[in-house]
Amino acid sequence: MASEVCLIDHDANKASAEAEDIQHVGVFLGCPLITGTSVPIWSSIHVGGMKLRDINPRIGEQDDPEKWYEIADKVKNVGAQLEGKKGSCCWGVAVSTAEIVDAIVRNTKVVLPASTHILSCAHGTDKDVYMSVPCVIGREGVYCTVRQKLSEQEKSAVQTCADSIRGILRECGILQETNNEVEQ
Repeated sequence: MASEVCLIDHDANKASAEAEDIQHVGVFLGCPLITGTSVPIWSSIHVGGMKLRDINPRIGEQDDPEKWYEIADKVKNVGAQLEGKKGSCCWGVAVSTAEIVDAIVRNTKVVLPASTHILSCAHGTDKDVYMSVPCVIGREGVYCTVRQKLSEQEKSAVQTCADSIRGILRECGILQETNNEVEQ
């Protein structure tokens, strides 16, 4: 992966939007977020070996005095904003894909967010689902997932995300469950 990228475009606004797209994906590379509907796992964020939740117990919550929740809101909305500015968000997907391919080819066993099969009761879900979680990526693909200790609020948000994914798959006819599974 390149550590620097130079974007040249006759349309300065489009080049600026492309740069934002690349910056956006940088948030996710190696970051302890579970994505899908972008569920931030604030309790897992460490800086310099120190848990941010130990410094600010309200981090990410609506009454957070430092307003970290605004970052999560911006991340959730940036895709639509970029799409409006330039029509697509291809750089973010391309950079993420390149990082995953690099991890597989070089067998780095680096932690990256990747969509993988999550067994029920793992990562706060009550049923099996494929969703993006922090994974150790190497020659074998997903070597293992990184389990995180989730707060009750985070578990609830992850469950909502998993239910949303399953609902979309059900609507598309991809996920077919027995009546017994749906009722549970």
